[in-house]
Amino acid sequence: MSGIALQSGLRIAGYEIKRVIGTGGFGITYEGFNPVTANRVAIKEFFPKGIASRAGATIVVTDERDKEIFAKALTKFEEATSWLCKLSHPNIVKVHDYIPGNRTGYMLMEFVDGETLRGRLDRTGTKALSSAAEFASVFAPVADALGYVHGRGLLHRDLSPDNIMIDRRARPVLIDFGAIRDMDAGRRVSTLVVAREAYAPPEQLIPDGPEHRPYTDIYALSATMYEAIAGEPPARSSNRMWGRADGYVPIARKARVGGPPQMYDAIDRGLALNPQERPQTVGELQAMLGFVGGAEPPPAPKPPPPIPRAALKGRVGVKPSGPAPQASPSAPAPVQPAMQGSLRGKIVAFDPQSGAGVIQSADGMRFGFTRAGVVELRARLAVGKEVEFIAMGAGASAVEPFIPRR
Repeated sequence: MSGIALQSGLRIAGYEIKRVIGTGGFGITYEGFNPVTANRVAIKEFFPKGIASRAGATIVVTDERDKEIFAKALTKFEEATSWLCKLSHPNIVKVHDYIPGNRTGYMLMEFVDGETLRGRLDRTGTKALSSAAEFASVFAPVADALGYVHGRGLLHRDLSPDNIMIDRRARPVLIDFGAIRDMDAGRRVSTLVVAREAYAPPEQLIPDGPEHRPYTDIYALSATMYEAIAGEPPARSSNRMWGRADGYVPIARKARVGGPPQMYDAIDRGLALNPQERPQTVGELQAMLGFVGGAEPPPAPKPPPPIPRAALKGRVGVKPSGPAPQASPSAPAPVQPAMQGSLRGKIVAFDPQSGAGVIQSADGMRFGFTRAGVVELRARLAVGKEVEFIAMGAGASAVEPFIPRR
């Protein structure tokens, strides 16, 4: 990757490239740092492998046939960035701006300090989440976010454990909308969009398949939930379509996480090969899963505005010749999510036996809580109840950072 990625120290829109934090078939994502404001961002560079190469910081496409494909796909990347800039949801990564440069384009996004759901699953011995409460703490907010996206007439089309981040406050965040598409586009997709087969429904794999609608994302979300419970993804839809030996195994037979039958039924329904047999909306899926609420939460706090476009002229892909400007004494340092203090909110999921559950704060963010204490305390907790929680401190699990106040 060192021969493909931008060098550390180069600047994009006033942000110094620090390191690569993610790669994919069509892009490289970097951590960027602004030495003046001390802000961190994620910067996604449009870089389709197999088509593009690099001369210094500049993208080069040599094949004449590939030049047209690259140009069309870059236009779609810019359009997708424009759509994403309009989204505002606490469980969706905030996209700030699109920056052209180096014969390609860059998407400036919120930097989510945490790990992917894939990383979380890989750290467990079972490759699965630990409890139904943890399952709800991840997927109830993600379902809310996906419903919000669909409500804006858009589809994600690339849901998987790799595209869900969990930050240091246990906030799940939907990321990587590289395959986002306007629903009105139906199945007219870019030749550069390749679905992750383990999570893709038949309509994403068959050129003349059904149109892409909310049920397309519902399949991918259900496949992701299946893996989070079973420790492995379901049989691929391509194998199931052709009746191969590794057919679909109902989640109840593979589950390593206990849960109510309706939760298993919802996931099985979401993985139906026939789109019409799946839940048709996220709200329908949420009801089947037993997730409380589903209403659109208020937008996340507004991030600092990016540097004005006029101030960026000549600053893309240029390595500074002198020392970096120093932040003024009054410039704020990057804020690390701290697990301290208290939190008021409403309980949206609760398991009386384990004392674990999910609390939703007034701004719509959801957090896991654990260790509800003595039986008398647990008896006072219930779904829908307004409560105050205190943090467990810096050594707390990022999954379950809060406990109820006695």
